[in-house]
Amino acid sequence: MKKLLLGAAAAALLAGPALAQTANQTVAVGGTQPSVCTMTLDSATGTGSMAASGLTSTVTFNSANAVIAAGQLTASWTGMCNYNHAFGLRSANGGMVNASAVSNAPRSGSGTFVTRLGYTANASWSTLDLSLGNELTFPDSNLAAPVPVVDTARTFQSAPVGGASRGPLEVILNIPAGTLPVVAGVYSDSMIVQLGAAI
Repeated sequence: MKKLLLGAAAAALLAGPALAQTANQTVAVGGTQPSVCTMTLDSATGTGSMAASGLTSTVTFNSANAVIAAGQLTASWTGMCNYNHAFGLRSANGGMVNASAVSNAPRSGSGTFVTRLGYTANASWSTLDLSLGNELTFPDSNLAAPVPVVDTARTFQSAPVGGASRGPLEVILNIPAGTLPVVAGVYSDSMIVQLGAAI
């Protein structure tokens, strides 16, 4: 009788519920963040012969003796690049070129005049400092060619940053005080400040 009871208990255990089965699937989560660079202008101020209205600077010329006074423009941005990028400056003309230089060219033997105005451009971003050395004015010693040839070695500078970066970016343009009279006309240049691809 004792044996029968033990056998019945073993049978009851074997007849219990079956082990539960498991099913699963993997859900993939992800995406691609594009490479992005942004620049938000914080301020632009001018002093001396340079006045600022946003990113447009107006240079005040001397109506008394035609000699340019010193001036400075400071522009500040908040910048961001989320990838390994470059920082660069480029001057379109390598200085402020006079659109009327040919028609207002000095006569031979009449003395030296300025037909293109130089300036310095210094910029800082992340750990980089760049500069375009257009310091000094450009007296036109070759009166047969009153429009100076652009010095391409001075027109741009670019450097790799080495990774993502975010923070202040500043550019300072300086016009030195002149000593020679400036030929009449409209002087202009454009300075590109770039984050991203090498300029």
